[in-house]
This record gives sequence, C-alpha cells and structure tokens, in this order.
Amino acid sequence: MPEADRDDVRDWSEDMAHLVDPVVTPQTVARGLRGRRRIVEYFGHLAAERRRAPGDDILSGLIRAETEGDRLTSDELLSAAALLVVAGHETTANMIANGMFALLRHPGRLELLRSSSGTGLMPSAVEETLRYDGPAQAVGRRAPTDLELHGVRVPRGSRLVLSLGAANRDPDGFPDPDRFDVTRPDNRHLALSGGAHFCVGAPLARMEATIAFIALLRRHPRPNSPPSPAGAGARACAACANYACGSGP
Repeated sequence: MPEADRDDVRDWSEDMAHLVDPVVTPQTVARGLRGRRRIVEYFGHLAAERRRAPGDDILSGLIRAETEGDRLTSDELLSAAALLVVAGHETTANMIANGMFALLRHPGRLELLRSSSGTGLMPSAVEETLRYDGPAQAVGRRAPTDLELHGVRVPRGSRLVLSLGAANRDPDGFPDPDRFDVTRPDNRHLALSGGAHFCVGAPLARMEATIAFIALLRRHPRPNSPPSPAGAGARACAACANYACGSGP
C-alpha cells in the first residue's frame, strides 16, 4: 500500500482487532465494524487500481491468481488483503512488544539472550514469547459434531471460545508454566493454533520477531526495566515506549 495510507490503515486495523478482545463495549464494537468497513472499502479501491496497473506487490499477485486461474472471487480477494493487514501486522507487532516487555521484566533472561553466541537462543526465545504472552489469547470455533468436553455437552454447530492463553499456561504441558524461560525445551505452545487452523503466517512472524529482537538488543544493550503495567491493554505500549528510547516516558 502507498506509504501515505499506512497511518489510516493502521488505525482501522487496530479498531478492527479490538473486536476479538475478551470484553468489548458497544463503542468498541462500533469502531471495530467501522474499521472493518473502511479497510474493505480501501482495498476495494486499491484492487481496482492494481487491475488497471498491476505491480510486483502482493495485492497484484492475488489479482493475477484471481484472473488467471479463477481461484479467488472479489470477496475472497478483499478478505485475503484485509487478513494480511490485520492478522499479519497487529499480531506480529504485539508479539514483538510483548516479548520485549517480558525480557525487560526478566533482566536475567534478557542478559542471557543478549550474551548468547550469535542467535543461538533466539529461536527458543521467540517460541517462549509466543507461549508466555502471545498476541492472540483466544480464538473462536464452531463444533463440527456433537461433543462432550469434561462432562459438558456441546451440540453440533455451537460457537466456542477457546483460550489459547490458558492452554499455553497448562501445567500438564509446561513445567512451571508461569515462568518466562528463554531456554524452555520442547515448547509445543498453541499461540499459532494448530492443525487446519495453523497460522499461515507463522514462518514470517517468527522471522520478523527474530530480526526485531536482535536489532533491538544490539541498539540498546542495556535497556531500562519498565514499570509494572496497569493492565493487559497497557502491556504493548509500555514495552515499546520504554525500550525504544531506553528510559521510558
């Protein structure tokens, strides 16, 4: 997308992302729906421009797939474009912020990661960031058949809300689950979901987080620790603000 449009798209994306918050107000829902409408309208206009003058960008590639192989309808094209922006940007940005916040709150782990040879611990640190405080805490699903879970009957077609955050702190799956451990072995978290719903952007998100963490640790080898957050909503902002300038507001 043109650089001049990025601030608007980011704002719409943030409003839309709040639709999946655990608790939402009518005002949040209204802003989220408005953001979704604006994003769809925006990419509708941008897709029309790319049809007239294709480029080497992702949207042009999706359009070529639509016209050459009849594989994407117009609705599918717009859905894919919106998904790339909202899911591809919001979650990764928040993962990086949450990861840096966790490292700043655990200076021993930060020092261990900073002093490790090359990027030896970085893949493990990225996975622990995803497990410990992933950007998506819950997902919605629909029961494909009649189910019974822990004695509770779930009729076919029921809408379910699955807590990824709770699963990633399950003591049966993770020893000492509330401990942030960048050396944690066999980290089979569900932050990126799984099976048919596994995040299609997982390799890119992991690569982006790795690059960001390495760059930030090199730029600020001795960052200040942030204050305790007022709540989950302040977590990402606190991490970014304190790390980027080295001292915080």
